[in-house]
Amino acid sequence: IDEMLNKSLENGKIDPPVCLHVRRGEKLKSIEKYPNLEKETNPDGIYEILSQFLKPRSTIYIASNESNPKRFFAPLESSFNVVTLGHLPKLIQVSEFLPSTLALIDYAVLAKCKRLIPTFKDENSKGFEYHLSLSESNK
Repeated sequence: IDEMLNKSLENGKIDPPVCLHVRRGEKLKSIEKYPNLEKETNPDGIYEILSQFLKPRSTIYIASNESNPKRFFAPLESSFNVVTLGHLPKLIQVSEFLPSTLALIDYAVLAKCKRLIPTFKDENSKGFEYHLSLSESNK
C-alpha cells in the first residue's frame, strides 16, 4: 500500500496522490436523501471537482463500492493516473474476495492517504486548504 501511495512521488511529481472515497451502491437508491449523488459521483461529476484542484495526470486512488470500479472510473484515465484495487493485481486478486473484504483493504489505503476527498460534505477531507467533498449531501 505504501509503495502505491508513494509511486507518484518517485516519478518526480511533487504532490502526493489524492484518495477518493466514492460511496455509490445502496446510496443511489435513496433519491430523496441523495438527489444528486449519481451525477456527483459518476466520472463526469468527479472530473468537475478534481479538475479545479488537481494538475493533469495527478494520481488518484479511488476506494468505492462500485462492483467494477476499474471499469466504471476508466473515463477519468484520460485526465488522471487512476488507481483502484483492480489496478493492483500483484497486491490482490479482486475476484477472489468478498466485497466486504475489499472494503477493508480500501479503508486501510484511505487511512494512509495524505490527501483525501470523501463522498459526503459532513465527512472529513484532508490535505487541502479547505474542505472538499464530491457531494453536497450529508451522509
